[in-house]
Amino acid sequence: MLEKNTQAPNILLSNQDNEMIDISKIHKKKCIFFYPKSFTPGCTIQVCSMQNSLQKFIDLGVEVFAISGDSVEKIKKFTVKYGIDYNILSDLDFAICKQYEVFKEKKIFGKVFRGIERSSFLLDANNNLLETFLKVSPLNHTEKVLTYFLNHQ
Repeated sequence: MLEKNTQAPNILLSNQDNEMIDISKIHKKKCIFFYPKSFTPGCTIQVCSMQNSLQKFIDLGVEVFAISGDSVEKIKKFTVKYGIDYNILSDLDFAICKQYEVFKEKKIFGKVFRGIERSSFLLDANNNLLETFLKVSPLNHTEKVLTYFLNHQ
């Protein structure tokens, strides 16, 4: 498990515009959240909730990133449909998901498979891990993250 106050693994992935994003080059606080699949109900709620609060994150000096196992093309369609203004990164081979230990065995309706566990990692400007929220609910995820950053300015 990733430990607080340690350097988070670097993230170098393509965003919805097929631009390579290197998290280590962004020197501000970050919320990096992982979600299972674009266009599914829970993920749509979570991603749109973050978008609806994006200005609050900007005001707090926090940059928001989402990571999914979807293709760049699928993520682009998703961001256009829902008007998402922050970077959603494509981790097709789940390499970053594995480094962040969110690619896990899951069970839904009795079916066992491996997939992304909905989780968030909050980083400082030097990419040190401040806080982790694992197995988050899409219904209160944004509120939890905002509350953390409001209480730790």
